[in-house]
Amino acid sequence: MKGAINYLKKIKEICKEHKGDCKKCPLGKYKDLSDCKCPRLIHPENWTDEKIVEMVRV
Repeated sequence: MKGAINYLKKIKEICKEHKGDCKKCPLGKYKDLSDCKCPRLIHPENWTDEKIVEMVRV
């Protein structure tokens, strides 16, 4: 549970650093939404195990 909370806090920090501009953010800068790593841009039903690992690592 603590890891998930820290993960979501880190996503919030990254988003704040880039002022919500997905084009400049390393999580959401990709043209194809399926390549993005931001959970805000990707519907959870499209998450693969590999995508989840990538999101956590970022």
